[in-house]
Amino acid sequence: MGLGAFLAAVTDREKYIAEEQREISEVRTKPEAEKTEIYEIMEQYGVGRDACMPLVEALASNEDQWVKVCISMFFVHAKLTSLFRSS
Repeated sequence: MGLGAFLAAVTDREKYIAEEQREISEVRTKPEAEKTEIYEIMEQYGVGRDACMPLVEALASNEDQWVKVCISMFFVHAKLTSLFRSS
């Protein structure tokens, strides 16, 4: 059981690192596409672009924070999507 937990943690860490590198690249090369992704995710929860725009712009002004938000949104959205698909 301990080995399984260890291997799961290693896999999770590898996924996080890969996603972090992808997000850093996308934030630098495609900032508008990253913003659009956040707007689209938030629209699925009933929060429109106009309501999100000030927050997204404030977050995007700090690259480190913006990357953290993009990663968080990616994992949270992926988890919620998988939960809703399985039910």
